[in-house]
Amino acid sequence: MSAMEYKQRHPLAWALIAGVALAGIASAGAIRGWWPGVGPDPLAVTCADCAIVESVSGDPFHYEVTVRYEDGSTGVISLAGPPVWRVGDKVRIEDGIRLVDG
Repeated sequence: MSAMEYKQRHPLAWALIAGVALAGIASAGAIRGWWPGVGPDPLAVTCADCAIVESVSGDPFHYEVTVRYEDGSTGVISLAGPPVWRVGDKVRIEDGIRLVDG
């Protein structure tokens, strides 16, 4: 049986192969974000360690910085020296004690 005869006898098989290939390409595109509105929303990702400085208080030897995390919870970071951040600054907490620019 020649290839031409096989194609003529099994058109549904070829349609199935083409459909599977197209579905694979479409799935890969959705996962990689090639099509807008399809796949995960990159803006919906939140940072568990990101926060906004709510208050800064203390004396020359001990400071406390109160931060509000993106999930709404608050935390207090103790510092030995004056912080460089002001109320409203976006920061990221590293190692539970160190503030870095967000």
